[in-house]
Amino acid sequence: MAKKFHPSSIPISDRLLIGVPLAVVGGYLDAYTYLFHGGVFANAQTGNLVLLGISISRGAFSHAFSYLLPVLAFVFGVLITEWMRIRSATLWILRWRHLVLFVEAMLLFVIGFLPAAFPDNVVNVVVSFVCAMQVNSFRKLHDRAYATTMCTGNLRSATEALSNSMHEFDPEEFDVFLRFGAILLAFCAGAVLGTVMTKLLAGKSAWICSLILLICIMIMKVKDSHELKGDK
Repeated sequence: MAKKFHPSSIPISDRLLIGVPLAVVGGYLDAYTYLFHGGVFANAQTGNLVLLGISISRGAFSHAFSYLLPVLAFVFGVLITEWMRIRSATLWILRWRHLVLFVEAMLLFVIGFLPAAFPDNVVNVVVSFVCAMQVNSFRKLHDRAYATTMCTGNLRSATEALSNSMHEFDPEEFDVFLRFGAILLAFCAGAVLGTVMTKLLAGKSAWICSLILLICIMIMKVKDSHELKGDK
């Protein structure tokens, strides 16, 4: 049986209140890069690694390099967030996860200014970088591992929890299923929103993600301040 947590013991960064909007951003960015920047999904790197291998096997090394770039950007994004986490003790006014979201929001804001003729590869590398920062910084939903920029693991976890709730009659597992279901729905809703807004605003639709991320920062700061006052 899963360990139960009192709601107040769960960091705000691990709650649905933050997980849902971040999943919206994840789905939104997938739709954005697919529709407006070359028909690719820049959030997850599985496809890029497959295409990298195919390109190498065919001797198409220039194509291989274009698939290698977002993979390297993803790796760099993880390295940067790990450095921020380790060095976060007293360096910044913002907590390190707040700073991650702020950097992500600013990069996406800059992307929104780029002309349509700007190389898709560069934009997709930046999106891969910010998605790596996000997925590496927000890794738990309550006590379970999850991701806000891809769905396969979340779908497996949701199905496992549903199975456990039915076979073990564990209401906590059903709660886990509902939480992961909310993340999956939010990701799909983000893809819908990204499709609609990209058709309306083209490249500037990236600004919607910046706005969502800034709202997440404000929520986290308010909740953190409230909980610190409650501890006194």
